[in-house]
Amino acid sequence: MIGEEAPWWSFPFGSITSLALAAAYYRFGRWRTLHMIEDRPAAGEPPDTGLGVPHQRAHLSPETPNG
Repeated sequence: MIGEEAPWWSFPFGSITSLALAAAYYRFGRWRTLHMIEDRPAAGEPPDTGLGVPHQRAHLSPETPNG
């Protein structure tokens, strides 16, 4: 229908559509009322990421005060 110019018209059309959808989500979305993190303290040990020596195998001696 549009011919060779269709791909070039798709870029501004896609950008304008993306802008309109993002603005609508910002204005009317429920993202302001949703709570992903609850207000409670963290519990348990931190996860082992494999980047350091685990606490159980560290064999660290207790710290002594300087003096």
